[in-house]
Parts: sequence; C-alpha cells; structure tokens
Amino acid sequence: MGAYITLDTIVKAISPTTVLALCDDDNIGDINAPEIAAIVEEIIERAEVEVNSYLMRAYPKLTFPIVQSPISVMLKQAALQFAIPFCYMRHPEYVRTYGDDARGGVGALDNARAFMERVCTGQQYLVDVPAEQKPSVVGGVYFSGGPRTIIDGPNGQFNGGDF
Repeated sequence: MGAYITLDTIVKAISPTTVLALCDDDNIGDINAPEIAAIVEEIIERAEVEVNSYLMRAYPKLTFPIVQSPISVMLKQAALQFAIPFCYMRHPEYVRTYGDDARGGVGALDNARAFMERVCTGQQYLVDVPAEQKPSVVGGVYFSGGPRTIIDGPNGQFNGGDF
C-alpha cells in the first residue's frame, strides 16, 4: 500500500472500467484481484518515488515518505498526477483509441513535473505540510571598514576624489 495514494484513490480518479482496461493484462475482470493490485502498487510506488525525489529538494530536513495523519491533500494530488499517466503508459493504444491524451499522455506527465518544480522553487507550497524554517540571516548589506586605496592611473588621472 502506498504512503500517499491507494488503488481506491486511482479508481476514484479514473473509474474502475479504465483501471481494468489499463491494468488487467490477464482479463480477470475483478478490480480487487491480486494481479491487478500488484500492477497498481508498482505504479503507485513509481509515482510516490517521483514525488519524493522532488520534495527532497524543497524539504531537505523531512524524512520520506512524509507520514502524517491525515495525509496531505496536495501530496495525494501530486502522487495522482504521476500515477495516472503511468497507468496510461502501460497501454498507449488505449490513449490513442479513447482520446485520453490530456489525462494520460506525455502532457499530463509534464504537468505533474511542472507542479513539482513549482513546489521546489517556492512558487507553490504544500499547505498542510510543515514549512521549513528559513535561516534568520540570509544575505544583507555588507560594509567594509578597511582602508581605501588611492591609485594614480597610467594616463595621469587621480582617483583620490574628495578624501
């Protein structure tokens, strides 16, 4: 069972019929069959690894997978954004036949990666995951009180100015 999503989450997102069409290689016809569950678990694992690989940049001090109760809605959404295209990738002919390219094609995977990039760069935040504390001193103005150097230029110019 995945840390962020489950078989039921995927079934609710893309319908039982679609899950069977994409994951029932042996034509069993039962969504709860162990063969189908194993295929979906592999897809979920791939999706969650993808999410965690991005989150490690944004939240370096957390342990992964992020375990909290209830599970973050945005973590579920992020994992689903990867899991659905991974399901569709198993049978590209389904995508060509039924036209679900917007949900399962390369564009959907690009959208998922773009979402995770926005999270990593701070343009979007996981609202229900504790934010990393920012350091209290970052950058700022630096004043140097060292000696000033006055140099005559090779063309005779003097940079001493007013002092």
